[in-house]
Amino acid sequence: MDFFKSRMVKLGLAVGFFLAIFFFVYFTDGGLKEYLNLKGDVDILREQLEAERGKVKALKAEIDSLKSNKAKIEKVAREEYMMKGRNEEGFEIEEK
Repeated sequence: MDFFKSRMVKLGLAVGFFLAIFFFVYFTDGGLKEYLNLKGDVDILREQLEAERGKVKALKAEIDSLKSNKAKIEKVAREEYMMKGRNEEGFEIEEK
C-alpha cells in the first residue's frame, strides 16, 4: 500500500510539474500563445506589404506611361485637370 501511495504522489508531482510548465510556456508574456498571435499579425502585415508593393508597381508603370505617351498625358490633363487644348472652348455645365 505504501508503494502505491508513493507512486501516486510521484505521478501527481510529475503531472503537476508538466502542467506548471505548460501554463508557464503557453500563458506567460512571451509564451507560445503570444508567439502565435504575433505570428498571425506578421502574416497579415506581409500580405498588406505585398498588396502595397503591387500598388507601387502599378503607379510606377503609370508614371512611365505618362512620361512617354503623349495621348495618355492629354487624356489625364483633360479628365483629371479639366484642361483644354489650343483653339478649344470650355463649357461649364451647372447641375440643379
